Amino acid sequence: IQNLLGEGTLSASFIPVYSRLVSEGDDDQAGRVGGTIFGLLAAAAGALSLIVWALAPFLTAVLTPGLEGSTRDLTIDLIRIMAPGTAFLVMSAWCLGILNSHDKFFLSYVAPVVWNASQIIVVLFVGARGWAPPDIAMALGWAVLIGGIAQFGVQIGPVLRNAPPLRLGWSEANSEVRSVLSRFGPAVAGRGVVQISAFIDTLLASLLMTGALSGLFAAQILYILPISLFAMSVAAAELPLMSSIDDLAVLGERVAKSLARIAFFIVFVTVAYIAAGDLIIGALFQRNLFSYDDTLGVWLILAAYSIGLPATANSRMLQNVSFSLGDTAGPARIAMKRVFIALVLGIMLMIPLDQVAVFGGELTVPSEADAIAKPSGTAFSGASYAMFLGAAGLALGSAIASWYELFALRSLLRKRMKGLISPFVSLRALVVPAATAFVVATGLKILTTSLPAFIAASVVIGISGFVYVLVAFRSGVTEARLVLGPLRKLIWRR
Repeated sequence: IQNLLGEGTLSASFIPVYSRLVSEGDDDQAGRVGGTIFGLLAAAAGALSLIVWALAPFLTAVLTPGLEGSTRDLTIDLIRIMAPGTAFLVMSAWCLGILNSHDKFFLSYVAPVVWNASQIIVVLFVGARGWAPPDIAMALGWAVLIGGIAQFGVQIGPVLRNAPPLRLGWSEANSEVRSVLSRFGPAVAGRGVVQISAFIDTLLASLLMTGALSGLFAAQILYILPISLFAMSVAAAELPLMSSIDDLAVLGERVAKSLARIAFFIVFVTVAYIAAGDLIIGALFQRNLFSYDDTLGVWLILAAYSIGLPATANSRMLQNVSFSLGDTAGPARIAMKRVFIALVLGIMLMIPLDQVAVFGGELTVPSEADAIAKPSGTAFSGASYAMFLGAAGLALGSAIASWYELFALRSLLRKRMKGLISPFVSLRALVVPAATAFVVATGLKILTTSLPAFIAASVVIGISGFVYVLVAFRSGVTEARLVLGPLRKLIWRR
């Protein structure tokens, strides 16, 4: 629900129209549009939440048929607890759109900390009291609900102070509201097909060998993090301003700078995940039932995802450029094709890879005597089971499809913006720094094998990152100054 109606859809439909009205000084019309969309969005999110609550058993059976017994029952309970909270997360995305359009960025991106903090506090509290894992999960579900309400609550006051007077109600005669709604349909379709793709990945992973579903989720946590930090944040911050720029040449220059900034950070994260992802995963997750084999298995899934990381990050920016120009249908069509490609390739690759496993720290094709082959459910394999790699096939299919999406979006925008600088220009400029950082990270990983994972990860990522920035600076990549500038000031002060 959040992905369907939240930030992505509002970025495509609501923010370009609302920010243009704000920049033109038409407060009356901006208030009407903001209030109308608030009412329609609240009604849609609330209705969908109720539907999900009612259909929780059916949705669990359809989307995760591999879950059985108490795990299935717990999933149904968690869906019902968290469903209302997602409606508040959708309304938080509306708040983000309003605040960003008024050049208020800090609160809207800090507000999710409230949502996350509520979950962390609850888990630490009930965990310290010795609750069983299913009970901790239930407590966490309630924290998701309460955190969603709090995330919306901390934003609504500043929204009402900064926005023009909001007017609820909808009139078909309002052309600006019609403009938002005309963009909303294709945006929902594009977002919806991507969400369906995620559901299909979950369904397929739940039917694979032991550890596939949990391994996929763990890899996705790390995969999504840099996209949110360096791609979606830049794209969301730029969207209101891009929507108010009429000169395509000026718009092209701004897009080029944003793409270069995103690429600079994303390329190093890609290198770090592929070269030293096992150290990162080991430092974050490896304990209790999460074994060394699980670490290596999740690393391979993450490495497969990371092949498409630069493409996915740059695509988020190009999507918003298309949204700012009023085109939501084009990116939606491309998203549908990307999902189809990812699905076909994922199925083709996951079947042979699901016969391969990490067992005893090595890649092998284990027999039943070596490892238990069963539907994965949601638990990690543990020390006595092999970590099968079918999920890496799904991740690799997604990565290949993401490069198709980037090429297609570039072609789409070049029809509207003849002077658009290709995102591949920024990526090519980082080949030498990335290769150098990869070699350094690989060498350092060999030298730090005897150190604990957290210390080894810090050393490898820290030194290879510094080398990456330095080589990029010497190669003429201006974005390196974003890191070197503050570093120089810090050293100079000391």
